[in-house]
Amino acid sequence: MGYEEIVREQIEKAVEAAGNPTTLAKACGIEQSSLARYLKREQRGLGFSSLVKIMDYLNSALPISALAPHGQNGNGSVVNPECPLPESAGSIFPVYQFAAGGLPISLAEIEPICEVCIPQKFVFSGLMVVQVMGDSMSPLIRNGAYIGINKQEKKIVPGRVYAVDVPYEGLTIKRVFLDPVHGELILRPENPTHPEIRVPIEGRDGLIVGEVMWEMQNLN
Repeated sequence: MGYEEIVREQIEKAVEAAGNPTTLAKACGIEQSSLARYLKREQRGLGFSSLVKIMDYLNSALPISALAPHGQNGNGSVVNPECPLPESAGSIFPVYQFAAGGLPISLAEIEPICEVCIPQKFVFSGLMVVQVMGDSMSPLIRNGAYIGINKQEKKIVPGRVYAVDVPYEGLTIKRVFLDPVHGELILRPENPTHPEIRVPIEGRDGLIVGEVMWEMQNLN
């Protein structure tokens, strides 16, 4: 069973636990009609924003092991996620559509592009793995790097690296600073050849998707 079907199965269980799709949609704050079409397989994806809300709901309502049901050690053998794992073990996580390390890009589909095995010491509640496209955060985060985003860390500490959902454009990875005078977020790249991005804060909930906690990348 692929990850997409695992997620669908857990969403269907959550609908059953909630009583009906309408109740679940209200609890997650997503469009009821979109969820209904998804459950009927009339549409393939729910969109990035809806997926994050549902994953947050599932993480709070169900054991994390239900969403990441298998891990593999270096020899490829299956590890029981309910038992303590050695540091050499890892868990399989989906990798979502590219997050821009250059200009923001739209994340319209929820289907993972691949799966990676994450060492257990880098696994935490609220983890989302995405792949970076672009060099605006190079050399800190290179083009093609996998990054771990903590969706539970949304409080801004100026100068730290965050995934930001820029309105009408999409997800981007940048160092975030606050401009209280103009009421804006300043999204600053590491690469000086790329420009800053300024985003108004007022009336725009959900700008911060989460803090970037780690990256996996080639050194060359």
